[in-house]
Amino acid sequence: MAGIKISKALKSKLPEEQRDNLEELLWGQSHGRCFLCGEELNRANDEIQADHDEAEIEAGETSIENLNLVHKACNSAKKNSPTIDIRPYLKLQAFIKKHDGAVRYGECSKHFGISPKSSVISYPSANEVKLELPNGDVTSVQVYSSTNTEGTFKYCYVQVPRNALFNDDDCQPRNIKLPQIWAIYVDLQKNPLHEPPGCRLLPVAGGVKIAMFDGQHKTIASWMAGQERIVVKLYLDISLHQTIRLVNSVQAKIKKLPLSPFEIAAKLADEWQGQLGEYENDVGAEHMSEKGFIDWLKPNDRRRGKQAFEEARIQNILDAENFSLLRFVKHGPVAGSGDELIPEATFKSKLVKEMLHTKPLTTIGDDGEARRNREADNIVKVLNYFSDKVFEPNGESVVLSDEQKEKRRRFAYQASLKFLGEMLPKVVATICLKEPDTVFLDAKFSDEQWERVTAAIDRLIGHPIWAKEFKIGPRAKAVEEALLKNQGAKEALAAAGLTFGYIVGGETLAGDWYK
Repeated sequence: MAGIKISKALKSKLPEEQRDNLEELLWGQSHGRCFLCGEELNRANDEIQADHDEAEIEAGETSIENLNLVHKACNSAKKNSPTIDIRPYLKLQAFIKKHDGAVRYGECSKHFGISPKSSVISYPSANEVKLELPNGDVTSVQVYSSTNTEGTFKYCYVQVPRNALFNDDDCQPRNIKLPQIWAIYVDLQKNPLHEPPGCRLLPVAGGVKIAMFDGQHKTIASWMAGQERIVVKLYLDISLHQTIRLVNSVQAKIKKLPLSPFEIAAKLADEWQGQLGEYENDVGAEHMSEKGFIDWLKPNDRRRGKQAFEEARIQNILDAENFSLLRFVKHGPVAGSGDELIPEATFKSKLVKEMLHTKPLTTIGDDGEARRNREADNIVKVLNYFSDKVFEPNGESVVLSDEQKEKRRRFAYQASLKFLGEMLPKVVATICLKEPDTVFLDAKFSDEQWERVTAAIDRLIGHPIWAKEFKIGPRAKAVEEALLKNQGAKEALAAAGLTFGYIVGGETLAGDWYK
C-alpha cells in the first residue's frame, strides 16, 4: 500500500514526543529521496519504509538520526543481503532500470561519472611498452608473448584509471547483467580480483583507445567497491577477428553469462542455449530477435523453441526480487494450506501468461530486451498493487478480518485469476492508449496514468461480489457457481455489474446488482 508505513513496534522504541510526527520528521530528513538507491520517493505511489542505517543487529540505535526513509523494495534487498554497503548496487540498479534494463559498459560508465579519454603509447624497447594515461599517470610495463597455431600474441598487464577504459562495442555488444555484478561485488569484499579484464588497442587521432572486450562486470563491480584503478590484460596487436573469436570462446565456457540480447537465455535449457549461440554467430548479436531465432530453427523444433521461450519469460517474472504476490503462491503440496494460497501452475497459466505477450518479438537487439524488461517490471508493478490491496490490505503479517479473508479466498479461484489476467491488460491499455496485446511491453506510466490504473484496480476489487454472501440474490449465486465450476465467470461477473465499463469508471453499479 502506497505511502510511509512505520510499524508500531519501531515507533515504541523512540521517545514519546517523536512518535506521532515520525513520518513527517523522516520525510523532511529524506529530502524526498530514498536513502538506499538515491531515487525519488513518491508518497502517492511508492511503498516507503523506515530503515536503520546501522542495523539493530549490529548495535544500531532506533533514533531519528539512525533512521532513513527507503523504498520497500530497497529495504527488502538490504535485509536479504550480506552485511556490506548495498547502496552502490541499488543506485546502479535504479540507473539501469531507467534505461529499461538494457545498458552496456559504455552507458553504465556514465552512472559513475566516467568520461573515457584516449591514451598515448610508445615502445622504448622490444620487451617494454610505455603508456601515458588520461589521468596523467605514466607507466612502463613488460611485454609478454604467446605463440600458437594462429601466430604470436603480444600483451602486457597494466593498471589503468577509470577514465582510460572504453567499451569495445565491435566485440562486446552484450548488456550488463545485475546478478553477475552483485556476485562479483560481494566477492570483492573479501578477495582480490581473480582474473583481469581483457582489452585491446584501437588507434585514434593522437593516441589509442584502451577498449575492453571482456570483464565489463568485473570492472563495474570494482567501481562499485570504490576502486579508482584496475589492472587489465592489454593485447597490443590482436585483430578484430581474433578478438571476437576469443570473446566467444571465453563466454562459451561461462554458463552464468546469458547470451545477448535475450536476458532470459540463462533460464532456458542447455539445448536452447546452444542453439542461441549458433544463431548469434550466424546473424550477430545486434540483429538477433525472438522471431528471428524461432524462424532460424529447423521446422520441427520451432514449436518447442517457442514454448521454451514462453516458459522462460514466465519464470523471469516469477524470479523478480520484489514480487510480493509470490508469497501467496503454493509451490507443490503445502500441508495445512488454506485456499487463499494459489497453486503455482494456476498462477502461471491463468494470470501471468494471460498478461504476457506470448508471440515472439520481431524487435531486434537491445531494443527487444528493453521491451521484455519493461514488460516484466510493469506486470510485477500492477500485480503487486493488487496483492497489497487484496492479500495484505492491512500491511504485511497483519491479521485480516473475516470479510478480507473471504475476498482473498475468492480471488484465489482459477476463474478469478483468469478474469484478472484478461481485465488488467485492457485497463492499462485503455488508460495508456496502447494495444492490450503489447501494453506491458510499451507502457511507461506517468503519475496521472498510474493513479487512474490504481483507481481502476480499486474499483475491480472493491466490487461487493468479492465479499458479500452469494445467497443474497440469483446473480450473486451465479457468480459462485461459475467460480466453483471454473466456467462462465466473466459473463456471470458482468451480469452482476462487474463490467469493463464499471472498472474504468464509465458505468455505475446498480443497487440491485445481485438480483
